[in-house]
Amino acid sequence: MVAAASGRGDHLFLMRKSILIILPLLAALGLFALARPDGGSGPGDTVSGTPPPATTTTAAAASTAAGAAAASSIVLGPEDAAFLQNLRDKFGPAMRGRHGQIRAIEQVIAYLMERYPADWRERAHAFLQSLSPELAQQLIAGFDSLLRYQDWLRDNRERLKLLPAPQRRAELWQLRQELFGKAAAEEIWAAERRSEQMQDSLAALDVVDGRRIEEKLDSYLSTIDSAYGAGSDRLVERRGTELMNRFLDLKSVQSQLTAMPPGERSTALRGIRQRMGMDESALARWDSLDQERDRQWDAGKSYQQEREQIVAQYRGTEQAEQLRKLQEQNFGAEAEIIRSEEASGFYRYAQGRRIGRE
Repeated sequence: MVAAASGRGDHLFLMRKSILIILPLLAALGLFALARPDGGSGPGDTVSGTPPPATTTTAAAASTAAGAAAASSIVLGPEDAAFLQNLRDKFGPAMRGRHGQIRAIEQVIAYLMERYPADWRERAHAFLQSLSPELAQQLIAGFDSLLRYQDWLRDNRERLKLLPAPQRRAELWQLRQELFGKAAAEEIWAAERRSEQMQDSLAALDVVDGRRIEEKLDSYLSTIDSAYGAGSDRLVERRGTELMNRFLDLKSVQSQLTAMPPGERSTALRGIRQRMGMDESALARWDSLDQERDRQWDAGKSYQQEREQIVAQYRGTEQAEQLRKLQEQNFGAEAEIIRSEEASGFYRYAQGRRIGRE
């Protein structure tokens, strides 16, 4: 009995954790269409070996049917009523949209699993009916679909890991549209769809095709406009540095920047930052940082060359002493950091530099 109770408790804990993060889970794990950067097939593409949702959701269907039958007999306590009122206040008009409904449903599930672990599924319909009698039918349908979706993900997680990313993405979008309807799936996972557009754009831009950096940046910014529409300016304002870094991290962009003379590279970096919405004061700070980084890397390359000569010439304690002197001479107060890095096997200045990033 103790072992059984423990197993049930572990199961409930895992389910609670997974349901709470169902929407961001796909992005966080990189298993479900968000590995960077991926290509992607259309969401309607048929994927061989995909089990129909109904074949993997018998338990969920049975339990939600039981919940519907039991809803009339469930009595909500004062704390339950307070929780539901808090949800109404929190979501307000957003609960009329499918994304807002799913977010509210997730919180209902989390509350029920915490407070009523033995029969949380059976209680869910009563809670959703009380949450919004007007939207009860949509909320209950969303709840049932969400459970089937979560059960399917759990049952197919290991298989999905082995699929090529485009096939995995297509299979997931097909499942979502089957369970929630095409329009609802697009609304619920709109953020993921935009993320996929951005990933596909970056993957396409990283192909060595002869385009100049300015042309690649034009395409990148056009994708942001297309994916985020009227919200693109606000996105760039809030996350401009992150978006810029993703662009700068492209191998093709780094290759072009590395090949440029210092003055041309400085102009190119300033142009990228300016196009990403940075004002003159920010541009001046970046210019100053670039100059400092250039000095550090010039000194680092010189250090690395001298280090290799010492390693080739000396052995044992004499080698260690010569390296210590060289590190103190080149890095001063940061010499100990360099020694620690090299002791762990990391040689900072033997690595390729990411221009504009370090």
